[in-house]
Amino acid sequence: MTLDDSKPMPFTQAGQLARPAPIALPNDSIGHIAQNLRESTFGALPVLDRVPAERRMGIGDDAPVRVLGLVLERDLIKCEPVSYGSKSTFNGEPGAEDKSTFTAKPCTAETIMCSDLGFVPAVFSLENALSTLQRYDVPALPVIDGNGSYLGLISHADVLAAMNKNIRPPMVGGMATPLGVWLTDGHISAGAPTFGLFLSGILMGLCYIFSFVVMLVLLYFINHGLATQFVSGRIGAASTSGSWLSLFMTAAQGFLFLGSFRLLPIAGTHAAEHQTVWAMERGLELIPENVKQMPRAHPRCGTNLVALAGLIEIVFQHLPSFDPGTILFALLFIYLFWRNLGEWLQNWFTTRPANAKQLQSGIDAGLALQQKYQEQPVVVTSFGRRLFNSGLVYSAVGMILTMGIFSYGLMLLSQYILTG
Repeated sequence: MTLDDSKPMPFTQAGQLARPAPIALPNDSIGHIAQNLRESTFGALPVLDRVPAERRMGIGDDAPVRVLGLVLERDLIKCEPVSYGSKSTFNGEPGAEDKSTFTAKPCTAETIMCSDLGFVPAVFSLENALSTLQRYDVPALPVIDGNGSYLGLISHADVLAAMNKNIRPPMVGGMATPLGVWLTDGHISAGAPTFGLFLSGILMGLCYIFSFVVMLVLLYFINHGLATQFVSGRIGAASTSGSWLSLFMTAAQGFLFLGSFRLLPIAGTHAAEHQTVWAMERGLELIPENVKQMPRAHPRCGTNLVALAGLIEIVFQHLPSFDPGTILFALLFIYLFWRNLGEWLQNWFTTRPANAKQLQSGIDAGLALQQKYQEQPVVVTSFGRRLFNSGLVYSAVGMILTMGIFSYGLMLLSQYILTG
């Protein structure tokens, strides 16, 4: 197989495709090896001279981690239990009971590994890596850096996917915007322009303002005093049941906020974003027939964080006491139910069935992200950069700015009414 020189490809070296895998140490037992092979997606297990040290913030062991050999699934036959004995008789009847005995050979990773297999230097081209894999007829081989230190494993599938430009980002996130679906892998992004994230924040701020104004108007017609307390944030302060009144008002405003969001087209775009991410994570082709079958709720959605924050605020504001037992029960309740609440909120409020245009927006963003991922080298992005690239910063700025302007206007209106 040869590469098309007219189409330059960023995944040009084996080191870019090395993936982590379960490992074995020389003295690991056969049971431990077999279990690690079950968990490995490679059908192979590298045997290392020691456990690789994880380097963080420049702290760690720089000594090379040497590859001593490779254990393949077919090597396990060297340690299969040996049976001996025969059918015994019971009351003179042959075959009544089988008393064959099995004994396991004393095996370790060092005794069954293949130590004469090759390895793939990180600087090898994809063609050389594929040729090496074919020469040794193994599902995967270790990748080593310039110092001879183990980096991970590489398989036929890794190389062929890179040659055909079909490597997907390992994890994808995104946001729904008024301009369409926006997706990111934490380093690159595609779909709606960045300005759309800012508009999403403004839209959420407007939903909050709508819920606030509706509550204020309703309370004004019910009781002027309650309306005044609501504006000042002291709702129920003058009542013996003020805590429960405050809870009711908070819940009512929250449902007004969520309900107003669901009525907007962005709720359908939100569903399309989730469905596109699900399709990419499940390895499905990004076509409408596949994407529209995916769930609307996603476990990494920000709605789940809103559900967690809401449960914490509500539960701890209304605890009957703050003794350790009550607090422990409250924390357990939050831990068990916040994801369920988040999924429920997604299905009923923050998403709604996407139309064909919204689904296509998600598909276009997903295809564009995959294409961009092929056109840039694999990079390691810091947590801070991934957080900034998640879109939350732009959205938060838009929402805070909108609510800040509204709060300032409300303050000016209050001063005008009081002085007028």
